[in-house]
Amino acid sequence: MALSLVATQQRRLEARTYLTDGYGLRRRIEDGPAHSRRISEVASVWQPSRLKGYVVPAGKGLPFLSAGQVFEARPRVRKWVAEPMVRDVASRKVSLDMLLMSCSGEVGKVTATYAEHIDRLITHDLLRIEAHDADELGWIYAYMKTPIFYSIARSAQYGHMIKQAASV
Repeated sequence: MALSLVATQQRRLEARTYLTDGYGLRRRIEDGPAHSRRISEVASVWQPSRLKGYVVPAGKGLPFLSAGQVFEARPRVRKWVAEPMVRDVASRKVSLDMLLMSCSGEVGKVTATYAEHIDRLITHDLLRIEAHDADELGWIYAYMKTPIFYSIARSAQYGHMIKQAASV
């Protein structure tokens, strides 16, 4: 590892980081052929601000899905949030051309959005991934479902998951 990476705070010098399989895989990819690209070159990776809402009785507010529910085949809304208390509602909803990735709990799990996610508030605990070119969304999804990506995503790094996912 180059000392300049530590000096510029792009990497931390921790054994647990550099002894993980994910870090080694990432280094091999970075040092490999020129045709490999970082996710940030083919997609926008972002996360809405923390959701601070008030829970209201069923059907009285906006339907909300937690991180775990997003990965269910048919998630049932269990929580409703008071709409006037939610800042930037649009950033909390998703569209059918997005991928969602867990960035807490079981870090690195990925799913494509589908009809059950539409018109529901989705937790801030999931990164939103939007391909720059819609034709590449399937390729990005396929890569993010591989054991290689999962291992890289789960390896510890400075800035935690958000920085890592944006630069893998």
